[in-house]
This record gives sequence, C-alpha cells and structure tokens, in this order.
Amino acid sequence: MSHDGALALLFPFLRAQSAPALWVLDEHGGGPGMPSPNRAVTVLSNRIDVTEEMQAAGWVVQFSDFDFAPWPAGSLDAIFFRVAKEKPVVHHVINAAAERLAPGGRLLLSGGKQQGIKTYARHAAERLGGALDFRKMGNEYLAVIRCGDQRGAALDERDYATLRPVISDGALSYLSKPGLYGWDKVDAGSALLVAHLPECAPQQVLDLGCGYGYLSVQAWHRLQPPRIVATDNNAAALLACRANFAAQGIVGEVIGADCGAGVDGLFDLVLCNPPFHQGFGVERDLTERFVASARRHTSAQGQALFVSNAFLPLEQVARRHYAQVTTLANDGRFRVTQMLP
Repeated sequence: MSHDGALALLFPFLRAQSAPALWVLDEHGGGPGMPSPNRAVTVLSNRIDVTEEMQAAGWVVQFSDFDFAPWPAGSLDAIFFRVAKEKPVVHHVINAAAERLAPGGRLLLSGGKQQGIKTYARHAAERLGGALDFRKMGNEYLAVIRCGDQRGAALDERDYATLRPVISDGALSYLSKPGLYGWDKVDAGSALLVAHLPECAPQQVLDLGCGYGYLSVQAWHRLQPPRIVATDNNAAALLACRANFAAQGIVGEVIGADCGAGVDGLFDLVLCNPPFHQGFGVERDLTERFVASARRHTSAQGQALFVSNAFLPLEQVARRHYAQVTTLANDGRFRVTQMLP
C-alpha cells in the first residue's frame, strides 16, 4: 500500500482515542507510518487486502460492505474516515455516523480539496447537527464534526445497501449496487473483451477482479464451462457477483481474495479487466500484480485475456510472464490483449 497524506491526518487522533470508535477504511489503508493498534478502535473495511494487512498489524477488523449493524445507535464516541471516491459510500458513512455516534461524539473526515472534502464536511455537519472544525493541513484537509442532539435529514446514499437490477445487456440483466466502480453500467472495456472471447469452450474459467460479475455471466452463457470461478477483494463486488450467479443459475464459485491470492488450481481461460485506477491515483504495481497472478493461474495450454486502457503498457509487462502476447483489439480507448504461456 502506498502512503496517503489525507489518511495520515487521522493518525494522531487514532493514537489518542480512548473510548469506543470505528476507523472506516476502503482502498486507503496500510503502508508506511500506520499507527500501532488501539484496542478502543475497531477497523471496518470493505477490502480484503486492507483487512488482512490491518489484522496482521494487530488491529481488530470487521470485513463487510460497510455494514454498521453490529454497533447500536449512540454506542460510538468517534468515527474516522478518509473520504472515498464514490459519493454514495461517503454519504453512507456519514448517515451511519449520525445514527451510531453518541451526542458529543466526533466524525473525523480527511481528504483533498479536489475530492469534495469541503462539501462532504458541510453536509456532515448538517446531518449530525453539530459544530464543524475545518482545518487545512498542507495540501490536505481535516474536518472534525461534533454530533449534536438534533440530527438533520439523511444524505442521499442511493439506497446503498440494496442490490438492484440496474444494468441490461441484450437478453441479460445484472444486479449491482453503489460502492462498486461503474456499478450502474456495462463497462465499455469489458464489452470489448467479451466480443473477443474464444470460440473453443474452456473447461475452467477464472474471472480475476470480477466486480459485479459481468465477464463471468457472459462467459458462462457463451462458453458453458464446467467450472467458473470469480474473485474480487471488494465486499460489494462479492455480494453482487454472488447474487448474479444465483439469479442466472450459474453453478460457480465466488471467492474473496486479493488479486486472486486465495484461488487454487489452473484455468484454461483467465479473464481480467483490472482496476488499474484505484482511489484517486494510479497504483503503480497493479499491472504487474494482476498479470503475474493471471500467469500463476493459467494452464499450460490455456490463455489469459486482459482489457486495459489503450495507453497503458500492458504488453510490456505481459511479456515478462507469458511467451506470446498479442493485441486482439484496440478501439483507441481500450485494448484487448491475449497472453499465451
């Protein structure tokens, strides 16, 4: 995990916290300078990689799609949150804070100016009905909002917890929800990859970084593989993909794992639309990690099909792991790359 300046603004408060509190973490977690575990603070994360790293460091961690149900109303003294990329996620956390914080409790939000932190802080103060202390610290901002006795109206979180049939692609429809990148559309890159699925039917298919399961559903209906496995490290993705498997009658496995680390076996076909853009920046080693993981799971006679932004040097990375790398399609925005051992 790379260092995040906005996240670091929360560290002194996390160290000093002595009453029951929650630290809400999504893709921003881990990395250098993390505070030592504080037993007053429970980490709530929707990411398996963050969950595993924080557990290894000694923190008490709950993994879920930001489900606040285990904490009764008014039971928390503080909630710490580095704002996420998706607005429904931020609104969901602010609404939860208004319900779970005791009067006088604090919601601490951090983030950059271009990430909406000022607007989020103002809306949080209205929702919590309390005072706002807003501080600029270098290039980042920290908002400390006190919880008042009278709470304001709930922010629009797009009915965050509910899966709904929001996407249609011809004869197929998909369940999805807020909290997923591109949750309410068919990704154009994934659609380009599907147009170049192989004609021969593979025995085993792996969808690496499955999201709500679009590639898995398409592969199942087009190729009818005896075994299909979908994996992701995001809790919302796992919920949605499992629901789509059930709705489509797909007999397959949905496995929570970071970059396929928890998946066993080799596959004739590995499909991947990697999340090369995470959070507010580009994760430099993601390309290498996803290609290396795909290679570990590709059988000797199998293949991997990746779709990526056209400007990314995917082929350069792929040639370090695969013997044959071919561009199957490039529409100027996205590139489909075939990799053979």
